[in-house]
Amino acid sequence: MTTALVFPETGSDATVRHLKRPALLFEKIGILHFSGLAAILEKMNSDKSLQLKAELEWLLNQGIVVPVSREFLVDPFQEAAEHFPKIHPDAMDYCSAMSENQVLVLRLSKLIGQDGVLVCARTPCVLQLLQVRLGTRALTGYLPDSTVRKDVLNVVLGSFPEPDEDTPWEQIVEFRSDPDSRTQVLALRRWMSKGAQQNLSATEIADEIEWLISEYQAHMRLHRMKITMGHSKQS
Repeated sequence: MTTALVFPETGSDATVRHLKRPALLFEKIGILHFSGLAAILEKMNSDKSLQLKAELEWLLNQGIVVPVSREFLVDPFQEAAEHFPKIHPDAMDYCSAMSENQVLVLRLSKLIGQDGVLVCARTPCVLQLLQVRLGTRALTGYLPDSTVRKDVLNVVLGSFPEPDEDTPWEQIVEFRSDPDSRTQVLALRRWMSKGAQQNLSATEIADEIEWLISEYQAHMRLHRMKITMGHSKQS
């Protein structure tokens, strides 16, 4: 579990707008349709969109974010940017849904390798519909190949400390490069991979990782990093 895949969700809680916590847990964050997203953010030309574009490009230069694009994928954000401003008011929601659907019809290994996981703020709409119609256990054949690790990663992300919004990215980069930080997150990722192979309940998972999380949180405080609890989930 070294790479997280993020697709451009809409809304203020979108994972693509809150990358500091996954940046601490994963070596790389792959962003689907990166170039199209950057293009439409520039065309929108609002303070928030330009700020997000600048942040994503800085993370790209730092090697934390990597674009995810394949010739068999359609980039709806790029198409929206090419037709801007003659686009529907809900175009961003439509683009996000198109991006989401492309993730769900493919195996993640085709996008980011065997060790990748999908991280998003909300359960994708398609999965919500299938859960209602088929039930959770019947979804196995419909879900990305990382779904067997869903409970483990959901508990970890729900427990994992998130840097405060005011924490500068430079401090995140410094923390990531600290040998002790790398050792601790490696231990956590190893446990996640091991725990995903065991039939544990969410309570058992939380009990097992409590010590690892508390040790990591204490190390963050040693670096004078303000932390909060975030909201990302894996689906």
